[in-house]
Amino acid sequence: YALYNRLHGFERYEISILYAVAQVTSLLLGPLFGSLNDVFGRKKFCVLYSFVLAFQICLRLTGVHSLAYTAEFFTGICQILIDTAFESWFNFEANLLFTNDEDGKRQKNSYLREVFAKQIGIDCFSSIAITGLSTYLYLKYSIMMPFYICVAVSIITGFYIMFTWNENNLEFAHTHKE
Repeated sequence: YALYNRLHGFERYEISILYAVAQVTSLLLGPLFGSLNDVFGRKKFCVLYSFVLAFQICLRLTGVHSLAYTAEFFTGICQILIDTAFESWFNFEANLLFTNDEDGKRQKNSYLREVFAKQIGIDCFSSIAITGLSTYLYLKYSIMMPFYICVAVSIITGFYIMFTWNENNLEFAHTHKE
């Protein structure tokens, strides 16, 4: 909000429309991207998320009104990818750890509950830490610095995923189980 309002001079109503663009994009394209995840591979879409995130932040930083709407469109795409690709990737990987009988399913569900419960704590802690870091960077350097850091981290994360994660698909599952 501060970037759009204070730095780029957007009015409140314009910012609300921008945020609506992201939500409508996510609503309309969510089912499509969810299906594409399963067809083309979750790892690819996790990598795509990282690079689309960096791209939309760069668009947002320009201050150009038409590019701001484009950035929010891509923000909606990022919302879809974070909600579908990452969780689907993790669930698929969890399926490889446990057998498909009743005991294996129970163990998998327990494992997923434990991991997702820990994720909530980590999310809360990291949100506080990142907010503190962003505030420090904003006060020490400029409003743009937290965004620059986010772009760099996003690109690094994309390459990390690209080179270290398995592509989980049915072919991989069959060869992994044998």
